[in-house]
Amino acid sequence: MSQQPATSPHHHTLTGIGFTVLACACFSILDTGSKYAGAVLPLLMALWLRYALQSVLTVGFGVARHGLEIFRTQRPGFQCLRAILFCLSNALAMLSLRYLPLAEFTAIVALTPLALTLLAALWLGQQVSPLRWVLVAL
Repeated sequence: MSQQPATSPHHHTLTGIGFTVLACACFSILDTGSKYAGAVLPLLMALWLRYALQSVLTVGFGVARHGLEIFRTQRPGFQCLRAILFCLSNALAMLSLRYLPLAEFTAIVALTPLALTLLAALWLGQQVSPLRWVLVAL
């Protein structure tokens, strides 16, 4: 029986960095594809194209892993509101790509953590530590 070599924390850090770089590349490709699709297709068709495959894969994975239980919710109203807000935010993002260069769009989207932290602190009354504010600023 052969023994597997132990992986070092350094290896895990490099793996995490690699996945982060790949995720950023995927987001860049997705945004570029959305800009292109939004330029040549009607907005609703571009949105459908962007999320049809993702929906099929996500639902398929969820059903295979957890069965039909994934469709049960305690608060269907909030789920519907969340779905509507998700669709609206993506429609507005794709619409903005028609008017903004991709780099500016990405820079504005990068402000999302700041906006969420501000909303959590001001509207939801959540405590935000000074360290968290520094991390958001970075």
